[in-house]
Amino acid sequence: MPNSTSPALALPASAAAKADKPLKLFVLSYLALYLLLVLAVPLALTSFEDDATGLEGYLRLYATTHAVILSAYLALLALLGKFAPRALLELLCVLGLWLLIVAGVYSFLLPLDAGMIDNFRFSEPRAMAFSSQRLLLDVAVAGAALWAAWLLVRRFAEQVGKALTLFVLICGAYALFSGVTLASKIAAIPLPANDGKQTISYSKTEKNIVVLMIDGSMAGYIPRLLAHDAAAAERLSGFTWYSNVVSTGNRTFNALPAVFGGFDYTAANINKHPGNSLEEKVDQAYMLYPDNFAAKGYGVRYVDPFWYGFARRGDCNKFVARGAGDCIHVIDTVGRQQTNAHMSTKHTEYLWGVLKQYLAISLYKAAPNSLKGQVYDGGDWQGASLSWWKREDKFLENYFSLLALPGLSDTNAPGPTFTFMANNITRAVLKLDESCVPNKQLGTSAQELEQLHSQDTVEIYDTFYCAMNGVTRYLDWFKQQGIYDNTMFVLVSDHGWPSRNPLLKDMADAERQELYSQFQNLLMIKPFAATGAPRESREFISNASVPGIVCEVIGGCVDRATGKHISNQPLTEPVQLYETPWQPQGQNADSYKILSTYQVKDDVSVPGNWSKVQ
Repeated sequence: MPNSTSPALALPASAAAKADKPLKLFVLSYLALYLLLVLAVPLALTSFEDDATGLEGYLRLYATTHAVILSAYLALLALLGKFAPRALLELLCVLGLWLLIVAGVYSFLLPLDAGMIDNFRFSEPRAMAFSSQRLLLDVAVAGAALWAAWLLVRRFAEQVGKALTLFVLICGAYALFSGVTLASKIAAIPLPANDGKQTISYSKTEKNIVVLMIDGSMAGYIPRLLAHDAAAAERLSGFTWYSNVVSTGNRTFNALPAVFGGFDYTAANINKHPGNSLEEKVDQAYMLYPDNFAAKGYGVRYVDPFWYGFARRGDCNKFVARGAGDCIHVIDTVGRQQTNAHMSTKHTEYLWGVLKQYLAISLYKAAPNSLKGQVYDGGDWQGASLSWWKREDKFLENYFSLLALPGLSDTNAPGPTFTFMANNITRAVLKLDESCVPNKQLGTSAQELEQLHSQDTVEIYDTFYCAMNGVTRYLDWFKQQGIYDNTMFVLVSDHGWPSRNPLLKDMADAERQELYSQFQNLLMIKPFAATGAPRESREFISNASVPGIVCEVIGGCVDRATGKHISNQPLTEPVQLYETPWQPQGQNADSYKILSTYQVKDDVSVPGNWSKVQ
């Protein structure tokens, strides 16, 4: 009777190897799919965030979650591999490899450009609109990928197995690298506490100049504020607000340098400056105020100087090391501390939200282009959107920092003072109640939509209202201390937001109104000893005019970098406006990468005064 070693029962080595290959391919193809789409890419996307605030504990949750899920996933694959018939296993191999090929093609070879993503919203969602041409291309890609997967499984199984093994190792290494990168960013988050240096001092008798930059605010919402809040008009006594105002850029990173240095620091003019480092060229703009006001005996202090030293929060250490003046952070110290206390019960829920959001983005990247709109879901990401969480966190951090300013300020300065401070509050727009508490359940009334035309614009106004609420509380403190008259205030923003800005209501269509609204900023000025109700000025002006206006107090400034004299000069020529990528990583090493250039002249409310230059 033949035994197990009998030639009659022996299986040729080549046949045995062939019988093992479907199981190996099956496990490797689905393991590779998981590691790419579910583990590595979501973690890599998270590590790209330049601001890791709030992610403490995330890596522990991420690792624990994937350890459990991956163990169950591998167990399921093992069961299928053991009990599935060979034909079904081969079919599943083809399916797994096909999905992997399609995911790779759309993630890396055929990405869809929907513009910049900010707070998990794309700037050009119309790019995802369905088209028959896109569908035909997707069908062709899917068909070609299916044929390639079948061919690879049937004829090149051994080579594919080796390639997948290498791919699995690469995905694992990529995930590890991303985890280390994210861990280093989390470790670098400053401690959210008052370090004892947060006092902002003003003079009781000599001149104080306060320039407060409120990121993303727009003059278009001032009339509604004054009409709906009588107290605001009283608290803004002495101010002139400028309705005919434009920014030279559409993002903080390209527009803020001109608020510090004037028109020589627009994106195009910075590109003309000599030097091999864009960072050093941009940093020069921040030196105009310290160089000139310190020389006149003013105590100079910067509070949260965004993007100085190419750091989102501003590199205070670099600023102080240059001997330019004092520099402190309030938003991510005092503001962060109070936000953490407010959000402490929601922290774990927030971390789960981060995990789901970046998984959704990973699946979006891998989806065929005709299906990306379904995954994006108008910014809701099929219920996985973290946009509200991020905006709420940023709003609270900045709002609390505004409310904290009176408690951080005193009148003990021995001489005149110059203070530049920045706040991000209107960068995080969301629905707020009358007490400025974020409330996701609040609806938008029909009257609000009739007056402001879109949900986004309603949220922009709500946030602007609360920003001004925080600012006017600080103004109240100056009045209480008796130093309102000897203080000059400049409230200015770096840029606007795409919205149905009321000052641009005469634009031909909503698309142009939202486009040009990016360049419609805030500018309000209270000169020394000014009184009376807020008044409107129709002077054509830019936020790049601010340095000249402020420097008039000391008879003008001299820009050490250019040698030019800076003073207040009325605008007589069109203003050039620039679109660039919104972060340093998107620029050239020595210059801004200018994507589009526009210009406007005379009256920003007249559609014909706007044009695209390139």
